[in-house]
Amino acid sequence: MLTGQCTNVFTEHFTPVRWAQFYANDRRIISAGQEVRVWDVATNQCVRVLHGHAGPVRTCTVSRTEALLLSLSEDHTAKVWELATGTCMQTFYDHHDVVEGSCFVRNDTWVASIGRYGSLCIWRISAARCAQRFANYSDSLSLHNSYRLNSRDKEYIIVSPRSSPYEVHVLAVESGGNILTFAGHTHRINAVSVSADGKYLISANNGGTMRIFVFSENEEFQYM
Repeated sequence: MLTGQCTNVFTEHFTPVRWAQFYANDRRIISAGQEVRVWDVATNQCVRVLHGHAGPVRTCTVSRTEALLLSLSEDHTAKVWELATGTCMQTFYDHHDVVEGSCFVRNDTWVASIGRYGSLCIWRISAARCAQRFANYSDSLSLHNSYRLNSRDKEYIIVSPRSSPYEVHVLAVESGGNILTFAGHTHRINAVSVSADGKYLISANNGGTMRIFVFSENEEFQYM
């Protein structure tokens, strides 16, 4: 039965909260404002505060294992945190604009991140340096998942340029190489999604058009 009842109230943020997500089998919540906070749902208590950003945190990304957290800030940095201890493991300075989208790749050892004005960086957490850099990509587009085509045994991300030609690019994480391009749109692409079986890709643009492409026909596909 749907009730709409409020069960918990969390009040220790004193700036706008821009992002929140359940994790740890819904036993905890992570929220982002001027700082990042970790909350215990059962007690309503803040159990950890992650300080270190000089500007508001726009969004965060939790790793697949839920061991790491990536925070993206208006101070033009991204930080990797160990969730169990709240320790900042690494700070990434290579962006020169607000960092707005990201995903963990290569078994949570690398990160792909993208800035507001199109700077895409692929970087190793251990080195805190940008291994691959690209300009003119749309902010946060399709960086929520990476995937693997098992016959190629490589991991990929999907991105789209901010300006013409309006295409969808499939980039190899390790090399940054563009291994596949989907063309045909005449307006900026706002959304991209791959079907559950990995066979098709749908893209939608500012002009009101959506296109479906064959993505991985006869390939063994795996979301990462």
